[in-house]
Order: sequence, then C-alpha cells, then structure tokens
Amino acid sequence: MGDEKQPLLQNSENGPQDTVGQRKSDSLDERVGVREAEVDGGWGWLVVLACFLTNFVIDGVTYSFGMLMKPLMAEMEEGNFGCATIGSIQTAVSFFIGPLVARIVTKMGPRKVCMMGSFLAFAGVLGASFAWNLQSLMVCYSFVTGIGFGLMYIPGVVASQEHFT
Repeated sequence: MGDEKQPLLQNSENGPQDTVGQRKSDSLDERVGVREAEVDGGWGWLVVLACFLTNFVIDGVTYSFGMLMKPLMAEMEEGNFGCATIGSIQTAVSFFIGPLVARIVTKMGPRKVCMMGSFLAFAGVLGASFAWNLQSLMVCYSFVTGIGFGLMYIPGVVASQEHFT
C-alpha cells in the first residue's frame, strides 16, 4: 500500500495538476503572463498600405524633380542654379518642419495631420502648375508643397505603429 508511486500529474476537475496541487499551465505564455493580442481584422495592414503609398508619392515627386529641370529652364528662361533651387528648397522645407510636425501629430493624431498635408500639397502643386515666373514657382512648389509633404511624411512613417505594438 505505501509502496505505490504517486504520479507526477494527476487529473482533476480543474485540469492537470502537479503534486503540489497547483494548476498546470497549458503553455509558457500563460505561465509568464503573456496574452495574445486581439486580431484587428486587417485594418492595420490597410494603414501600412496607406503609409507606403503616402511615402511612395512623396519620394516619387521629390526625387523626380530633376526630370523637370530642362523644361523648367526653357519655360522660365532661368539657369541651372535657379531651377535646381526650387527642388532643393522643397526638400529642405519638408524635412526642417519635421520636429514641429511630430508635436502636431502627438496632439492631433496622424490621420488629421496627413490629411491637412495632402490638401496643402495639392494646393501647392496646383498653384505651381499656374506659375509664371521663378518666384511664384518657389512660393507654390517649394514652400507650400514642401510644408504639405512635411505634414504628410511623419504621419506616413508613424501611423502604422499603433496597430502593431
């Protein structure tokens, strides 16, 4: 009678238990307190797609400005330096307003800031299409579009993190 070995695991009503009487966890995650996150149904991946497309358009417009150099030089009757300044200032403006945009994104959220930026960039590109000289092109394309792209860039980078962290 006393020579019987007691099994390490015993079945009970509450599930498997060890010899001390504690409930055995089904997995390591339950033992360390890790819970599985709720699946959001794919909305996070749509946000990732929107962020990708936002940055795709911004980088495409910004880095393809060199293709517009010869037609701009002929249309505006300006030199290489004057026309190259337009694209350079646009890039500089969009990156220099980054710290301000980060603060605005913290207060308003990435969606609203990106929408404001897209409307501002649209207005800048539309105004640039009607530009008659280098100064109006600099105001519309360099500053207005640059601010719009700056308002779009930071939200396009950080908007997806809330869905995957």
